Amino acid sequence: MAAEIVKVLDELLTFNDIQAKKGVEIQIHKDGLVIWLNVDGICRARIMTNGMVPIKIEDNRTPNGH
Repeated sequence: MAAEIVKVLDELLTFNDIQAKKGVEIQIHKDGLVIWLNVDGICRARIMTNGMVPIKIEDNRTPNGH
């Protein structure tokens, strides 16, 4: 049982590196509840929230990170 739990957690906590060749686009829906991550014109992730979970955007290219 413990081994099965570890396997499931390992699968849930892993991520895939994606190498962009043409470009990366992040779109936030106007209601702020959905974010799309597009790589080379293909949606690689869609993240949804119910409005109670905040979406924080951090861009470290700018001096103050916003």
